[in-house]
Amino acid sequence: MKNSIYILMFLIISFSLTNCSKPTTIFKGFDCQSTVNIKDLETVLDANNNFSLDIPKYWKTELYFDNSSSIFTTADTTKQLTKTYLIKASLISGKLDLNKETIQKIKESIEASNSESILSVKDGLFDNKQALLIQSKSNKETYKKSVLHLYMPISFKHYFEIEIHCYGTEKVEERFCEAIDHINSLKITEL
Repeated sequence: MKNSIYILMFLIISFSLTNCSKPTTIFKGFDCQSTVNIKDLETVLDANNNFSLDIPKYWKTELYFDNSSSIFTTADTTKQLTKTYLIKASLISGKLDLNKETIQKIKESIEASNSESILSVKDGLFDNKQALLIQSKSNKETYKKSVLHLYMPISFKHYFEIEIHCYGTEKVEERFCEAIDHINSLKITEL
């Protein structure tokens, strides 16, 4: 009888934990059912060999680093700006706590420095780590731009800030989905 109670308790707790901690993805809200199959990908490392992304070989990539960050910027420069997207992945030294105060500061920074309006803020998981996803839109009349900002703490000393920039208004979600495929290839070395 005692063993039956323990087994029953174990099953109840296991079932509860499984239902409460379903793995979710931060990009779940995007309708990315039809993705473009891109060939000729290569794995490109950042300047400090701390992270990599799989991107097409013909894309233009620029690497930058200093004492506090390593930045990886890439885009398909064979297409018009309004037909492609730009990915900027930054590994930043510092601690990032995704609490209410920090999220508010991030939102204010995006709105102030980039002249953008916040469209949505979502928390969830990316690469099995806590993450924050902010979607914004440009307020400038000279060009229309939509941006996804992904923030992900990876240790007490480092965090990622990844941005996807889509210029123009055509097929923005489709371009976001293609960029998300590349972001999902992110590999982080031990820091």
